[in-house]
Amino acid sequence: MKRRSTLLLLGWLLGAAPTRSEPVLRTVGGATASVSLLRDGDFEQLQQGRPVGWHAAPSGFRVAEGEGRHGSRALACDSPSGEGWFGASQTLMLERTNPAPLMVGGWSRAANVTGGTDRDYSLYVDLVYADGTTLWGQTANFRTGTHDWQERRFMIFPEKPVRTLTIHCLFRNHAGRVWFDDVSVEEVSGGANAVLFQGAAVTLAKARWPVSSLEGHTVSSGDDLRLELESAVAVSSRQTKGRPGGIFHEPDRGLSSTRSGKGLPEGGTTHPSEARDSGRFPLTYPMGEGRGEAPSKPVAGERVRKERRTISGRFLARDVATGSDFFDFTAGRCAELGLELRAQAHAQSNHIVIEGRLTDRTGKDRAITLVFAVPLEAGGWTWGDDLHRHRTIGGRGEFADQVSIHAGATGSEALYPVAPIWSARTGLALALDMGRPAVYRLGYQAGLKVLFIAYDFGLV
Repeated sequence: MKRRSTLLLLGWLLGAAPTRSEPVLRTVGGATASVSLLRDGDFEQLQQGRPVGWHAAPSGFRVAEGEGRHGSRALACDSPSGEGWFGASQTLMLERTNPAPLMVGGWSRAANVTGGTDRDYSLYVDLVYADGTTLWGQTANFRTGTHDWQERRFMIFPEKPVRTLTIHCLFRNHAGRVWFDDVSVEEVSGGANAVLFQGAAVTLAKARWPVSSLEGHTVSSGDDLRLELESAVAVSSRQTKGRPGGIFHEPDRGLSSTRSGKGLPEGGTTHPSEARDSGRFPLTYPMGEGRGEAPSKPVAGERVRKERRTISGRFLARDVATGSDFFDFTAGRCAELGLELRAQAHAQSNHIVIEGRLTDRTGKDRAITLVFAVPLEAGGWTWGDDLHRHRTIGGRGEFADQVSIHAGATGSEALYPVAPIWSARTGLALALDMGRPAVYRLGYQAGLKVLFIAYDFGLV
């Protein structure tokens, strides 16, 4: 599948260039989630005919001998009419004094389950915090219809210490038959600094964004924006006129992904799904001096002094199918993931365009997330959800405006094609080419201190 999309930058920030040979972002969970919390998640221990620690839903369940994943025991729910609440639940008394990430997982198979995929056939988790507030309905939904054993795993990042956790193997409002097995709840060891980024719990591999030892390129727009990129990214001298302070799309730009040996010819745009880009997204955030000030009203008669500031951008990639870490590219190659990236930056009068081609070199079908990351300490700045809503950046969460699409690494996509942040004196935004189809997300991750745009590519 080929994709071609445009990245556009406006503004100022300070940053760094990439490191090599080790991941920039490490995923946590799985093997590192060493503290198991759930009792009898495989339903092998029975007490008075029921799995130890589990309580039946109002419509009950049955213990299915020999029907588990490997001929073991499973928990089964049979609903001929689609009425009733089937399954089982377990409540954990955690009484934590500090918040810690939780990894929830489990397996299920289905036979003739009616309806669409939703939280009524899922692993369903409710939290009660130590202060009595709640976080309800954290779910991992299983497919309906008929399917063999299917695994679902997801992370929960509690904002506060957790008093109790209740997990439900839930089956309701669907007709059919389902089985649950090997359910788990784990507290992530060493995950206190983890944040959720592009569908994975991650931490920076080092204390801060790394600095490259390779000589890179710097490209400058006509309004004093300087972008530093590593040496594999070529710099074009082509200029076009644009509206000052605006972000807009130039024709025939893009970021495409191809299978090795099946890519477009150099400069080509022949794939039938590709379309010419169009449209303009004007933004008028002031540029000039900025040190993370909170937004304020401009002083009458004040003159904003424009200075040349250098921003640093890098590409990161993750193999979603294998659950890899996030790696960057050395001289256009990511050896760890078997990927190559050719990219070019074009300086325009009031923005910078980046286009390129991502190529698989393994010969396998791939599910890849490609991120363009701009490290920036923006605490106290403002994130713009849309023309009418904005929020002050703080905490460790992600600032984004997304909708559910049930596809890609996160099952979500950005509602708007632009990610703007600004302080009292400085503005920066990332945007994409809306003329070309893509699964994408934009936002600011406060825990990682990075403005980003991410694309999901299926290489087949």
